Amino acid sequence: FPLWGLGSLAVLVFGIWLAFDVSGYQLWDAWIVVAIVLWLVQGAFGSQLSQGYKTMADGAVAQRPALSAHVVATAAVALLLVDMIWKPGA
Repeated sequence: FPLWGLGSLAVLVFGIWLAFDVSGYQLWDAWIVVAIVLWLVQGAFGSQLSQGYKTMADGAVAQRPALSAHVVATAAVALLLVDMIWKPGA
């Protein structure tokens, strides 16, 4: 769905803007770099997961890569939430 990509990109742009705008935070702070990396991981594996769901919707049997993508994407989101809430190293 095209709005997912647009919303995801808006979150990244808004987050980077906040890192520049809020005093006390820098874009290269460890927790911000980790958040960007986790955002990229989630996006990559989320895309694979989406393809797996489309394959299943077409009647094909779920494949192991789709399950693996689901696990990695879910873990990345959970770690991203932990990173954004507790800001380790900030």
